[in-house]
Amino acid sequence: MTSICRSTTYEGVGTPLFERSGPDIAFWALFGVFALGEAVTRIRSLARRDGRKAARGNQVVVVLAVVGSILGGLGLASWDATAITTGQWPLFVVGLISMVAGIVLRQWSIATLGRSFTSDIRLRTQQTVVDSGPYHWLRHPSYSGLIMFFIGFGFAMTNWMALIVLATVPTSALIARVLEEEKVLIGVLGDDYRTVSAAVEQTLREEEGALKSLKQSVNRLEHEMMRRLWRLSWREA
Repeated sequence: MTSICRSTTYEGVGTPLFERSGPDIAFWALFGVFALGEAVTRIRSLARRDGRKAARGNQVVVVLAVVGSILGGLGLASWDATAITTGQWPLFVVGLISMVAGIVLRQWSIATLGRSFTSDIRLRTQQTVVDSGPYHWLRHPSYSGLIMFFIGFGFAMTNWMALIVLATVPTSALIARVLEEEKVLIGVLGDDYRTVSAAVEQTLREEEGALKSLKQSVNRLEHEMMRRLWRLSWREA
């Protein structure tokens, strides 16, 4: 009886959701899809060796940060001191959704660039600016997809320390890579890249303004509905 009670307590509190029977299938299936996509992308990138490599150490830093954060997050996920004990299921579901969104955004970005996409930063002759697909709204959507995936990965572990590691370590490495890539793109593409970047920022500002207007309209509608309901209830009383 004692062993059964201990097992039940451990299963209910100590075992993270991603390690429990059932949820673990969804968690590791998504991770497998992500890993397979990255492996295919890497293999295709190795076959595209045209152009000059612009940054040699940057990719190594990103790989070490990604692998280190995954291993560190998995190790920290079973640390009871920082386990998230309330609202585990909502956080787990949010994590899975973020993982799916990150995979979709990254693969969409890679497909949009086509043969121009490489896992390292390269300089090519006749390189052009891409402003279609996700690049219409984001300057670096493939990296944004990675960040979304790892944040979701951390949420799905339902552990604060694992989430912090997975949200900060890969993001820091990717920000450093983005800054390096920005220098290369501006140096190669010049005003064309600056123009597209400015257009992306303008689009984001316009959409942000539209969302604010929509939110204000919804708030006014909600206020009017509450006012009318209050009047109706007052008359009936």
